[in-house]
Amino acid sequence: MRKYLIMFVLLGIFLSGCIDGQIEDASKTVPTPVITEMPRPDVSGILENAIELREEKLHFVTLEFKKEQFTLDPFEMIANEASAEHRVLMVGERTYDQYEVGKTISSQGDTLGFLFNGELSAYVIRPIKKEMLSQYFWVAMNGTQSEISKEQYSEVMQQLKDKGRQLLTVPYSGSVSTAILEKPLEQYGILHKEPMSRYFMTIEVKSETFTLSVVKMLRNEANAQKITIEVPKEVFDKTGDAWDPQLSGGSLVFKGHISELRGRVIKKWQEKDEAYILIKTKEGREFVSTK
Repeated sequence: MRKYLIMFVLLGIFLSGCIDGQIEDASKTVPTPVITEMPRPDVSGILENAIELREEKLHFVTLEFKKEQFTLDPFEMIANEASAEHRVLMVGERTYDQYEVGKTISSQGDTLGFLFNGELSAYVIRPIKKEMLSQYFWVAMNGTQSEISKEQYSEVMQQLKDKGRQLLTVPYSGSVSTAILEKPLEQYGILHKEPMSRYFMTIEVKSETFTLSVVKMLRNEANAQKITIEVPKEVFDKTGDAWDPQLSGGSLVFKGHISELRGRVIKKWQEKDEAYILIKTKEGREFVSTK
């Protein structure tokens, strides 16, 4: 009995040594991961010359233009799906916030289609995708602006805050502008104040078909729709079509004719936003501020 006890103890010591050796060997062979920090971007030139930083948020909405038909014919359903048109528009912040993906923003019943063909259908416009992208800029004293990366923008903002610089940050119409002040805003000599503007346009959406059929041309006119959107100033300054005309291949395959979905800008106007003002100072600076 004693003999077996001694053998059992020796076996335990042997196994313990093996396990300890494996653990020790494992600790020697597995390297400890080294966490390195990414180098911070050099923004000294921006800090020395910038009077303003700006994040411009670009808002994009993809609209679907589709014929919806009350039918049990699977071929008609497939044809309507294949003939659906999609266009991407750059819109203002208000329109971007108002539009809900999948929710109809315009619907026009095809009355002439019912009279001539006996079909119940409507042409519907709805957003199917929303996307927001940002661009970053800094502005020099002479008014020139340069684009920078998100990392540079964040670094400049952080260093300005760490140094206790006076900043005037105002989000307005999709743009977040941060003016770098040399003194409190009230100490600047105010030369002029005026409300900021927002920009709007009405777009007429109409299918234009290459056909000699008078009925088809009349249907296109009758089914034209109008949508009103807020847009950035750079979009407002452009005239003509809301998007480049594109031939519809689906209409040729399933309906035997070629058509274009046109989006013509038929009205443009500005509205004053009294909640935000543009301040011009005697020193030549301009600030966007809340009222």
